[in-house]
Amino acid sequence: MRIAVLAVGSRGDVEPFIALAAGLRAAGHDVTLATSTAYARLVHGSKLAFVPLEGDPHDLMAGAQSQAWLASGRNPARFRSRWRTLVEPLADQMLEDAWAACEGAEAIVWTPLSPVGHHVAEALGVPGLLAGLQPVAPSADFACPPLPALPLPGHLSSLYNTGASLLVEQATWMLSRSTASRWRARLGLPPPSLVSQYARMRARGDPLVYGFSPRVVPRPRRWDEQVQVTGYWFHDAGPDWQPPQALERFLAAGSAPIGITFGGMTGPLPGRVLEVALEALSFSGERAIVVGGDLDRVPSRLLDLVFPVLEAPSDWLFPRLSMVVHHGDATTTAAALRAGVPSVIVPFFAEQRFWGQRVQRISAGPRAVPARRVSPADLVVGFDRALHDPTIRAHAALLGRLIGAEDGVAGGVLAIERALPAFQTEQQPAVRAVPS
Repeated sequence: MRIAVLAVGSRGDVEPFIALAAGLRAAGHDVTLATSTAYARLVHGSKLAFVPLEGDPHDLMAGAQSQAWLASGRNPARFRSRWRTLVEPLADQMLEDAWAACEGAEAIVWTPLSPVGHHVAEALGVPGLLAGLQPVAPSADFACPPLPALPLPGHLSSLYNTGASLLVEQATWMLSRSTASRWRARLGLPPPSLVSQYARMRARGDPLVYGFSPRVVPRPRRWDEQVQVTGYWFHDAGPDWQPPQALERFLAAGSAPIGITFGGMTGPLPGRVLEVALEALSFSGERAIVVGGDLDRVPSRLLDLVFPVLEAPSDWLFPRLSMVVHHGDATTTAAALRAGVPSVIVPFFAEQRFWGQRVQRISAGPRAVPARRVSPADLVVGFDRALHDPTIRAHAALLGRLIGAEDGVAGGVLAIERALPAFQTEQQPAVRAVPS
């Protein structure tokens, strides 16, 4: 089957879909992956056909407008206005790129950050299957990202989890509905409904595949059968990758160091949080490897304790660490859990808070502290618990063995193959070329 996979976002958002697409290719499917040109090397390295999608997410989020948009989250009107200014200029090019990637496809796999795939699939009259790294289907068992977990009694907790998740879902749809309207007009499709597309998908019984472990987020009993939780989709380094000799010497020079990484987070806040983490490190006396680090940010008194490295594959590095301090995106959290080491999570926004709460709930790390108010004292306490609390270390080690035994990619491929033959498209093909 010819399958197009659309994946937008940071490297952590995209890498799992490279792994899933490679799994589909290994199962005999003809797979094209459409994503940012920033990840072209990773896609080609997995021997996948590559089509670029407009907009480098790192450059986009590093811009002043993007930082202002993130900072305006508490003002809904300003947030919506800046969203339009930031995203809508890219909408037409993204549609054209997605159309180029999907022409001739018999099925489209799209992510919550690439909803254009839903509309292109409808226009082509082929199955369009949503695949996600964190739950978007409302549940009574937990609050979906980006909502906080509240300590409410049973019935009230269920009402909050379900109701608030539905409200966020609808609010998100209203934020992006104008972009969907532009796409659908160009595709010759009816205008979008006022009701969230996720709600309409649930009503139709559309399949939904999640790439996380049920040991971390147990599958809610009330989710319908079309919602599948397959295990994590890990994109590991190839056999050709070799660590720098200086990194190997640093690892061998003492006990396992702490790992510090904030992934693709951009702007002034990650730099400040790194400074806080290094200050906490000076109190703890531990050694550390800073992934994505810069020697200019390391105080001279810590140069013997800190090794900055531009990048290192998590499947190689994390098992060699004592713990990982990170921002809590789905992919970094998954990598730390599989490595069997505790996480100290400093979330910046959205789903990162969700994963911080899950890690604490399964006792694989201490309580997460939000990036905007983290202090050296907070991290000193977090370091101490992650390094010396026997419950946390035992739970992290056990989860590492259990998750390591899962094959999420194989589960994802099987779930997609089972879902597609019975898939009901919403509409027959409307167009065969995107109008200019």
